[in-house]
Amino acid sequence: MRSNDATAQALADGTRPLSHTWPATKSDGWVGMAISRTPDHVTVAVARMTGIGTLCDLHSFYRADDNWFPAAASGGTLVDPTIPIAPGTVAWFYGHQISIGEDEDLLEAQVGIASPTVTAVEMRHPNGATELFHPSPTTGVIVVAALVPDFGPLTIHST
Repeated sequence: MRSNDATAQALADGTRPLSHTWPATKSDGWVGMAISRTPDHVTVAVARMTGIGTLCDLHSFYRADDNWFPAAASGGTLVDPTIPIAPGTVAWFYGHQISIGEDEDLLEAQVGIASPTVTAVEMRHPNGATELFHPSPTTGVIVVAALVPDFGPLTIHST
């Protein structure tokens, strides 16, 4: 298992906490940046410092027999965690759609960096229900995830 896979698995299992800071050096290794959790699936964003910048990966898991199993690990993308973001916005920088579970349900996940004024991103599901996703208070990283049929329009809430 690669170290980013092991970090993501530990976050899904709840045995490793999220980081309060972006990785600053290569020796920091992979750190957990954000998580989106439901009873049946979990998506985590992990990051590490490389020789060319900060690399962020998105991993998704599904629950079976009270255990979390990897559904997919997307190839990462380089991120500039210090990019200036206009107030009340989210800079979405990566996402994936992947099959999860025995029924191969399609899960959509997006990760971004919220400006400091963003308090939540609200998803309106097609059935009218809403769900709130909150950014990390220290890094601004946010993961939004839902099964594709339930993924709806996003509204950003800010102060």
